[in-house]
Amino acid sequence: MNLEVTRVTWVDEWLPGYFDYQVKIAAGGKTYIGRGIDAVEDLAFAKAAAEALERAATYGLRDCWATAAYPDLSGAKERAYSELLGIDRVLCHHYCRRGVRVLGQEALGTSFPIKPFFKMLQKNRLEITILEFTPSLDAKVAGVFVSSLDPACAVKGFVKGYGVEKTLESAVIHALIECMRNSVTVFLGGATPNPGELSCGPTNPRWHFWQAQTAESMKYLRTHFVAGSVAGSRLEPESVSIADASFTQLNTLDSIFPEVPLCFVQAHSDKLLKPQFGRFQADMDTMKRLEMFNGSAVNLDASVPHFYG
Repeated sequence: MNLEVTRVTWVDEWLPGYFDYQVKIAAGGKTYIGRGIDAVEDLAFAKAAAEALERAATYGLRDCWATAAYPDLSGAKERAYSELLGIDRVLCHHYCRRGVRVLGQEALGTSFPIKPFFKMLQKNRLEITILEFTPSLDAKVAGVFVSSLDPACAVKGFVKGYGVEKTLESAVIHALIECMRNSVTVFLGGATPNPGELSCGPTNPRWHFWQAQTAESMKYLRTHFVAGSVAGSRLEPESVSIADASFTQLNTLDSIFPEVPLCFVQAHSDKLLKPQFGRFQADMDTMKRLEMFNGSAVNLDASVPHFYG
C-alpha cells in the first residue's frame, strides 16, 4: 500500500485535545489520500485510513457521493445515508431559500474547547456562523461557515463544513471540524485552487468550494440563510429517515485488498435529491423534490452555485 501517515498540527492551537491525521495509500497504480480528526488519537488515524480506502473503492464511479466505509455494514449504511441527507438539505435550503436556525456557541456543548477556539478566531480576525438545517426523523443537520473580518482579505466569501448526526451538538462539532481544517488552510495558509478545480462540471465539486469564497456567495448566505433564519427553539423535522434509503455495497477493492476489514456502501433515495454539481440541472425529479421540501412551487434562482463541495 506504500502507506504514508502525517500528523497535522493545526489542531494543537485551534482544537487542543483533538488529533488530525492524513493517510496516503497506493492502490491500482493510483494514490489516494484520507483525513481523520477525532478526540481519540487511534480513531483519528482509523478515520483517515478508512477515507483513503473509501476513495480507492469509489474510484471510477460516475457518481462517488453518498458513500461511506465502516467496519460493519449497518454503520456504513448509516454514514452513507447521512452524507446523502446532508447534501439534500444544503441544496434544498439553497434553492428553496427556506430559513434555517442560527445557533450560538453553546451549541458546541461543554466538552468542546470553546475558549481556546474562539480566542484563535478573534486573533486571526475570523467570524463563525453556525446554522441548523431542517432535521429528518432520525438525524440533525448543521452547517458551520467561516469568513474573514479583515477588509484586506482576498477571500470575500466563506469556507464551510457540514455535519449530520443523531444529536445537534454532535452535528455542530462535526461541521465545525470539517470547516476549520479547510479554513485554516485558506485564510492562514493562503491556499489557492489548482487549475482543474476551477472547471465547472458535473464531476467537480471543488468548483463549489472555491465559488463559495466569492462576494456573491456571501451575499446569498446572509440574505437567504442568516437574515431569513427561523425563530424559535427547534425546527420541525421532515418525514424522511434511513428507512427511505436503499444501499449498494461496493466490492471494487476485493481483488486488491481482499481482507480489508471495511464495508463500502453507497446510499440512494427517491425522497432525497440526487447529488449534483456544476451548473444546476432543473430536471423533473429535482424540481419535484424541491417542491416537496418547500411545500409549494419554487421560484428558482440558480445564479449562485450551491454551497456543498
